[in-house]
Amino acid sequence: MAHLAPVAKSDHCSLSFDYVIKANVSTFLGSKFDYHKGDYTSIIAELQCIEWDKVLDSKSCEETWRILRDKIAVLTEKHIPIRSGNVNKSEHRDKWIQRQTVKEIKDVK
Repeated sequence: MAHLAPVAKSDHCSLSFDYVIKANVSTFLGSKFDYHKGDYTSIIAELQCIEWDKVLDSKSCEETWRILRDKIAVLTEKHIPIRSGNVNKSEHRDKWIQRQTVKEIKDVK
């Protein structure tokens, strides 16, 4: 840390210091659903076959939510393929930076 002279005619001094931060970057290597390749037609067909009035009759809001959540989880596992944890290069790209910006940075180099 360094104590520096005041800025302009200020009576406040300036401090200069280096701040070093280390971030642990973890990569998820497990499996996850590949929603782009899901069979949504089958999911919709199965949801339409359910007699929702009978299934949800006289259920509380919490029970209704659990039934719906569980049914969607079962259909997701059944009709959405799982992809391995091998994440492609674009998923490692920082989400805050746009693809065009990355391209322009590479063009400068």
